[in-house]
Amino acid sequence: MIPDYTYPATSPEPSFQERARELFSFYGRIGRQSYWLRGLLLWSFNILATILFSVAGDAGSATIPLILVGAAIYVAGFFGSLATTVKRLHDRGRSGWFMLIALIPLVGIWLIIEVGFISGEPSDNQYGNPVA
Repeated sequence: MIPDYTYPATSPEPSFQERARELFSFYGRIGRQSYWLRGLLLWSFNILATILFSVAGDAGSATIPLILVGAAIYVAGFFGSLATTVKRLHDRGRSGWFMLIALIPLVGIWLIIEVGFISGEPSDNQYGNPVA
């Protein structure tokens, strides 16, 4: 059963928890615009983690807590990026396992083209309804 994360126009604004669940879920489909916007958000997670790692070197006794917080933020960003890419692949009608193509030198560039620049399937597929 695929959870439905679409919200009707008459429903109230989704809560923070619902949005976080949607960001880190591997189910459903997202379009190109949503993919790029989420990518920017998740990229900022990595920037924040990098800043924390940099500050941790000069923090003295606060080094370990800063490293732990930075690692947690980095892991959240990485997990969110995986989920976002899988949902974008679902919009293209592909399994999330297709992401492994990125591990093949030169051929892996196709993943960027596939998820970032080619529109999704216009009809329903096994991963859900088309993105509006």
